[in-house]
Amino acid sequence: MFRTTQPQPAFYRDRLLEENASGNIHVVNVVALAVSILAASFLVGTWVYDMNNFLPNVIAHKRAASFLLVNSLIAYTVSLLANQQKIIINLYYKRLFNTYYALVIILGCMFLSFVVQQQGISLTMFTVGLMCVASLWALEIQELLIVIIISALFFYIGIRFSQPVAQLRQLEMLLAVLLFISFYGISRWIYSYKVNLFVQLLQIQQKNNEYEKANADKMNMLSMVAHDLRNPINSIETVVGVLKPTLTTEEQLEYADMINQSSKKARNIINDIVEAAKEDQETELALEETNINETVANAFEVWKHTAVAKHTLEYQTTSKMMFAMLNKAKFIRVLDNLIGNAIKFSEEETTITLRLLYKNGLALLEVEDKGIGIPEHLLPHVFDRFTKSSRMGLRGEKSIGLGLHICQQLMHLMNSEIEVHSVANQGSTFTLKIPLVSAE
Repeated sequence: MFRTTQPQPAFYRDRLLEENASGNIHVVNVVALAVSILAASFLVGTWVYDMNNFLPNVIAHKRAASFLLVNSLIAYTVSLLANQQKIIINLYYKRLFNTYYALVIILGCMFLSFVVQQQGISLTMFTVGLMCVASLWALEIQELLIVIIISALFFYIGIRFSQPVAQLRQLEMLLAVLLFISFYGISRWIYSYKVNLFVQLLQIQQKNNEYEKANADKMNMLSMVAHDLRNPINSIETVVGVLKPTLTTEEQLEYADMINQSSKKARNIINDIVEAAKEDQETELALEETNINETVANAFEVWKHTAVAKHTLEYQTTSKMMFAMLNKAKFIRVLDNLIGNAIKFSEEETTITLRLLYKNGLALLEVEDKGIGIPEHLLPHVFDRFTKSSRMGLRGEKSIGLGLHICQQLMHLMNSEIEVHSVANQGSTFTLKIPLVSAE
């Protein structure tokens, strides 16, 4: 009839009981505060206004309100101290406390139902109390049965004294049985939902922990592999360096240069793979206030002297001095990658433009080339890891498709964005959007 939870592993059970009890403490805190305000307002109203004309049996109402007020103030105080961890309550007493206040709500509302009787007993407030507890509390089965038994006992005693008419008394008891059955069903359904949600969250947390451990293991393995691969490459370069002075023919020197270039490419590939794995694991970078104008200008000067001679590099900048929170080394790495790509995919005799702009509190850094561009169908995959949009450079430079992925990761860690606009055979423009802390 009602959805039930699947049997859970033992290690879930203890955490579930503790989380459930703590959650109920929070519910008690909120409900007790609301009931205290309502009860206090009613009692103040009875002192200020004469309610006998429109509210029958005011004295009984005041008793019910006083009962709710006193117990709610106690419950609110205890739950507040428990939530602030100023008092430590063990699991058993937490469950007992939650059961106690659930009974306070039900019995208080039950008493209000009894005192409004005229020709019969209205169960409206009693129903409100039951539904409030059923929907807000997540009661364990033992707690639920205790609440039902005690409430049913008080209801039986109360109705025998409050309802002298036997037929009406039997009708009200039948209605109460139906209410208790509904209360049980709704309470178990709510409990089942909360338990299933808790277990799912716990399983997700466990999977995340396993994922983080697997990532750490992957990084350790990559570091060891990278170290083992770099050693023979370094040895090859060392041997070539020793042999090169002894080589006499141009052909031998050409072979030595090819070996060196291949070793350098192999080392760069290893570094890119390790770096990509590191960036995926990093969740934050050490940022400091950085002068963007000065940093970009310095990077441009370095490239101006080291770039291929047959390319022209231009730098256009704004008069505003702009400062942003960046990791300077990582920012320069991104800029170097973008300029390097522009050179790699541009024909000789073309111009590569570095443009620094200010717009609406952002620094916009554009790297524009007039190269081969990127086909439209490949643009959505430009920043993917090992992207299929990766292509060989115009002078045979190889790429494994990690550079732009690393750039995007680094810019996100610096709370910035990277975008690309490109048209095939016309060129590409990569734009860095950097939020500023100040601009002068």
